[in-house]
Amino acid sequence: MSVTKLDDGLYRCGSRWVNFYVIEDGGEVTIVDCGLPSYEGQLDEALAQMGRSPSDVDAIVLTHTHPDHMGAAPGFMATTGAPVLVSDVEAPIATGERKPAKVSGLLGTLWRPSMLSLIGHLIGNKGLSNTTVSAATPFGDQEILDVPGRLKSVATPGHSSGHRALVWEARGVVFCGDAMATLDLARGTRGPMLHPFNEDQAQAVESLAVLEALPGNLLLPGHGEPFKGTPAQAVEAARRSL
Repeated sequence: MSVTKLDDGLYRCGSRWVNFYVIEDGGEVTIVDCGLPSYEGQLDEALAQMGRSPSDVDAIVLTHTHPDHMGAAPGFMATTGAPVLVSDVEAPIATGERKPAKVSGLLGTLWRPSMLSLIGHLIGNKGLSNTTVSAATPFGDQEILDVPGRLKSVATPGHSSGHRALVWEARGVVFCGDAMATLDLARGTRGPMLHPFNEDQAQAVESLAVLEALPGNLLLPGHGEPFKGTPAQAVEAARRSL
């Protein structure tokens, strides 16, 4: 997938498997999640479409620290000089001080054609190993981040212990990370759903109620197509698939 303009100052990057996003606010730029290591070059394309340069990138904000969401983070830090921000719960994981927990449900799906294709993509894009960064700036739940877009952190644990949705309130955009998806990585099916693999399944289900209450009209997941509608509408559809 090439870089796609979703709206003024809002770009989707990555592949059909994994998304990251680049936003511009007031001439400055925030990267939301980082995708796989080999996606690094897409940042240049997004910035070129914006008429911006790497020096305009002010922050790199992560919804969580799984490898497919921070794979390109070291490269982005090196090319932009921007800091990585991540939840206070997962900052020690981002820097390698603490090992990440394992998600459940993966092993039983490895035979599926969709998973085999995904694994091939991960191998080809250097996405199978854990990624760490030299430093990470922690943020808390309900914190308004001092970054372009003034993103609000909302705790949505379950997929990972310190998972955060990020709300661009001025634009009605919710970056839901892996608290929800619109692509089932295991089966290839599409539509709003709970992510198929989670560290704590019960907690991930509970976090749907948090997403449901958020304002917005565009939900941007880590995996799958954007959902045009309210978070409540997306959650309603996801619950039907549980």
